[in-house]
Formats: sequence, structure tokens, C-alpha cells
Amino acid sequence: DLALASKGAKATSDSELEWERGCTARAIDGVIASPQDFEGKRWHSALTPHPHWICVELPAPAEVSRVIVHFADPAGHPVDFDGEASLDGQNWAMIFQERGYTNPRRFEADLPRTTLRFFRLTIRRSASRQWPDAAQVSEIELLPP
Repeated sequence: DLALASKGAKATSDSELEWERGCTARAIDGVIASPQDFEGKRWHSALTPHPHWICVELPAPAEVSRVIVHFADPAGHPVDFDGEASLDGQNWAMIFQERGYTNPRRFEADLPRTTLRFFRLTIRRSASRQWPDAAQVSEIELLPP
């Protein structure tokens, strides 16, 4: 997994839940939350309207052929979301787009070999009825060929 803080990756996001400051870094710490144990093991956006995004910056451009996004709370998993790649953090190319996604645990995408330095996940809608504006991710994996 190239998207690990221990390998020099960094994570940024549009927002964090007020009482979980610093949680963006949890999406690249190598800890995958379980459906019953996700508190403190996830990135959680602020409770403001969608879209929300989280971005992983690798220390250098690298080839990626698979993306895995592990979700946190199964009741609030992403339903509509986009994955984008960039070499400079300014110019983005769509690498996947999901609408009506139903798997509450994780998303996996096999890609043609893609060279990127930045990966951005934009969540446009989540499954939660109780917290409809929340976005949560446990872990993002960017795997080389």
C-alpha cells in the first residue's frame, strides 16, 4: 500500500468532525475499522452538506493499478462518490465514479496503470438517514501493479 503515512503519504480533507480533530490522518494509518468498532479509527467530515473530500498525497509520483476504500460506519457508507488522480494537485482526471453504491464495507477498483501523486475521493452522498451530511472513511489503499 503506497498510501500509508509510514511511507511518507499525507492526507488532507475539506473538513473534520469538530470533536475528532486530526482524524484525516487516520485514513492512511494502516488501521482498518470493523463495522462494530470504527470510532477513533476513521476520517469523519464535518456535518455540513455534501460534497466532502479527502485527498492522499504520495511523496513522489507512482504507478497505481488498484484502489481500495474501506468504509467506517456501515450505516453511513458512501453511496455516490468519485475518485480522481493528479500529478500536481491542480489538474484532475476521473478514474472512477459510483452512483447508488450499496456495499457498506468497502469499494475496490482495478485501474489501468495510472501514474499519480494525488488521489482524491469526493463523497457526494452517504447512506446515513440520521446523519445525511456525514462522510466517513476508515482507510484508503493505493496499490502498485
